[in-house]
Amino acid sequence: LDQAAMVWDVWIEPKSRAAIVFSGPFVYEQPRRVAIRAMSEILEKRLLEVIREELGGTYSITAAYGYQKFPKQEYSITIQFGCSPERTDDLVKRVFDEIEKFKAEGPTEKQLNDEKEALLREFETNTKQNGFLLNQIVARFYHNEDPAGMLLLPDLYKKLDAATIKDAAKQYLNTQSYVKVTLFPEKKT
Repeated sequence: LDQAAMVWDVWIEPKSRAAIVFSGPFVYEQPRRVAIRAMSEILEKRLLEVIREELGGTYSITAAYGYQKFPKQEYSITIQFGCSPERTDDLVKRVFDEIEKFKAEGPTEKQLNDEKEALLREFETNTKQNGFLLNQIVARFYHNEDPAGMLLLPDLYKKLDAATIKDAAKQYLNTQSYVKVTLFPEKKT
């Protein structure tokens, strides 16, 4: 068994993990929920293009959003990726560079239109599923919202514009307040 483990170690490359978490207060209303979601999804696609495609730095990078109303209205955006240990610092710096660029320039017209189309398609598909509808109704009652508000989502998606996404990036990607965690492989002696 030890010999098999040694052989397996030869095949596994050292890998580090990086996570950057932005969080803070959040106004729990539907237009803001749509904006943070769209902004996070566009950011993730941009990071995939740069960090994975352009730099070949990782196989996958995510920019996951979350928010809650209870017990306290808060949001979080977590950017995570794995990479070779010697590239970690450079790639984390590049992620921050891309965040600053996104906050300054906002999305391109293509990125915005692609996101709006994806949101509308997903809504159309999901509203044909009883499970989705039930979850929406339950969540809206739990949060003291009118369940019919779910039907306003397509209009909110269509109204998304570059300024809304750019404002969301400035608000929710506050580079003065974040947590960065990096995990490196154990050093073999």
